[in-house]
Amino acid sequence: MGQIYYAEAEYYYGVQGLRRHPDGCPTWRNSLEPLLYPTHGTSPYLHMTGDRFTEAMGFAASGRAEFADGYEVDWIQTAMFRTEKGGLFRLSNSFQNIHKVSHFLSFHGDEGSFETGRFNEARTVCHYSQGGDKQLIREVCEHSELSQFGESLGRGHGKTSIPIVLNFVASIQNGTQPSVDLMSALDMTLPGIAGVQSVRSGNWEAVPDPRTWV
Repeated sequence: MGQIYYAEAEYYYGVQGLRRHPDGCPTWRNSLEPLLYPTHGTSPYLHMTGDRFTEAMGFAASGRAEFADGYEVDWIQTAMFRTEKGGLFRLSNSFQNIHKVSHFLSFHGDEGSFETGRFNEARTVCHYSQGGDKQLIREVCEHSELSQFGESLGRGHGKTSIPIVLNFVASIQNGTQPSVDLMSALDMTLPGIAGVQSVRSGNWEAVPDPRTWV
């Protein structure tokens, strides 16, 4: 794709049924700021670009209060991020919506671009263009079955969660560096915190570089 100069990510997941315990008390999901769950969008961008987010400008909106059933945070939060390499990235997250769960990515480079499918095709279908003819190509991805694990252990997440965990366990056993190490995990997470700070302040907020902390 050449140099990626703009990208978008969306994670919409209506979790109304998970916001309260059987006795009616709220769970942690009832007060989770949507942008504090940023890694479904930030990690693909960081993995593909080797970039880092430096600034965030956040926005929020909500639907009619009578439909919220005691929901304590914004229905949707969106943030624009500037990156160290000069790119722009938009992230939208929502946990209160009338929308089938959807994880969407769109990346634009100076030599090619791609978008994932939506809804049931979110983690298996990719549409991409490359070169000057702008021909759109549809590609279907397949993942190993991981039959030794049940759906509750991550097979439902496009069968991609368990290999990440196994890689981390192997890094401990073998004394090697995991694919997702401390700094990369912080780079994925801190932008969401800065995004929420921006929603509250109405200003651009800096995304800390954790490498300056050590």
